[in-house]
Amino acid sequence: MTKPFRCVGDDGVSYYVKGISAGRRSQINEWIAGRLALDVARWFRLAAEPNQN
Repeated sequence: MTKPFRCVGDDGVSYYVKGISAGRRSQINEWIAGRLALDVARWFRLAAEPNQN
């Protein structure tokens, strides 16, 4: 199990990053999960909008 940690970038934004022990498979899984989460969130926003007709 990888243990992500929180960092603050030079831009002042907080980021969660994986430690050096994270392998390529873990990074790919995180990317896929993040993309799916964005798609689901986008779908729920569209479904919640009132019909403009």
